[in-house]
Amino acid sequence: MKLTKSEHDALVAAKVAEFTSRGWEVEGYFNDTIVMSKRKKLSFPLHLFLALITGGLSLIYVLVKLVNGDRESMTIRVRDDGEIRYI
Repeated sequence: MKLTKSEHDALVAAKVAEFTSRGWEVEGYFNDTIVMSKRKKLSFPLHLFLALITGGLSLIYVLVKLVNGDRESMTIRVRDDGEIRYI
C-alpha cells in the first residue's frame, strides 16, 4: 500500500529524529533517501596503553584521527510503501 506524501514525510521525520537523538547528523536528504553520519570515538585506554609502550609515537595516529575526523556513514531509504532500508 502506497503512503500519502504526509505519511511518508512523517515517517522520514520520525527516523531522522530517532537517529539524531543517538548522535547522528544529517549530511543530506534527497527525496526518499537520507544520508547520516557520526564521529567515531577513539578508545582512550587503548591509545594510552599504546602511547606508553611506543614512547608516544602512537600519539601521531591519534592526532591525525582527531584532526581529520573519522566518521561513520549510514544511508536510510524510505520507500513509497513505507519500507525502510538501512544501507
